[in-house]
Amino acid sequence: FAKDDGSHDRLSVIHVHIPRLTSAQANGLTERLRKMLGQVHAAVNDWRPMLARLDQAISEFRYSAVPLDKKSVAEAIAFLEWLRDDNFTFLGMREFKYTGGEESGNLERSEK
Repeated sequence: FAKDDGSHDRLSVIHVHIPRLTSAQANGLTERLRKMLGQVHAAVNDWRPMLARLDQAISEFRYSAVPLDKKSVAEAIAFLEWLRDDNFTFLGMREFKYTGGEESGNLERSEK
């Protein structure tokens, strides 16, 4: 599998054969397709900002003081880089902050 060098557009095609529909069925199908394509559009539009945030997190782990051993931090960075390198499809992203110690703490949704 060759990496996309940016010189070509990526294209996905879905070809569907269905039986003849009544007007009501066609309208229902149209609405469901619009909803689904809207969800795809939202994921595609947010894809680059999510990758940018992931790169920021990788940089923070790499260059900021993290209260973990170096091996664990290196493993986390490698995993995040693997996700970023076209091995995962981001459909959404939420950030959480962990406060507290190793034995107990709270995981709270970030306002970002």
